[in-house]
Amino acid sequence: MEDLIKVTVVKDVIFSEDTSTPDPEDSWDRASTRKKWKFGGLRRTRTGESPTWEGYDVFEIPKSWTGKNVFVVWLVYSTGDSFGHDENAYAEGLGVYTTYEEAEEVRQLILDDYAKGYDYGSVSSGKSGNQVTLPSGQVLYTGSWKGYFESLTDVYIDEATVPSYVGD
Repeated sequence: MEDLIKVTVVKDVIFSEDTSTPDPEDSWDRASTRKKWKFGGLRRTRTGESPTWEGYDVFEIPKSWTGKNVFVVWLVYSTGDSFGHDENAYAEGLGVYTTYEEAEEVRQLILDDYAKGYDYGSVSSGKSGNQVTLPSGQVLYTGSWKGYFESLTDVYIDEATVPSYVGD
């Protein structure tokens, strides 16, 4: 079995703003927000490090990919509630692939699944709706960006070089 390394897909918020002002007479009201994200590249994840803060996702890839160009698939989605909307609230990394064609296949699977809409029946019945099986065999839950208040902004593919660092 090939040695694996962990890489972090970095997505940076380049701006965030309130797009509305809460009604001071309504204690439930809140500001709606908007964010803009950009791909921040890949970085090696040190042994024992597990970044879980917003905008960072960790994937295991073959060590032999070090120094090679890869394609990163990630998406941005909006959410909200009855009191406000959060445009482009979240960015999520979906995977790292060696060819553009593999990355495009994943992108298209996500877009096709999104077009079907949220499967409310699968939640109560235990069926496998609101998920897609990626070419790697990984089952990805897709309900996060296709619920009642949620919407998919876009699925992106960015090219990056797998970095190395001393101390592996």
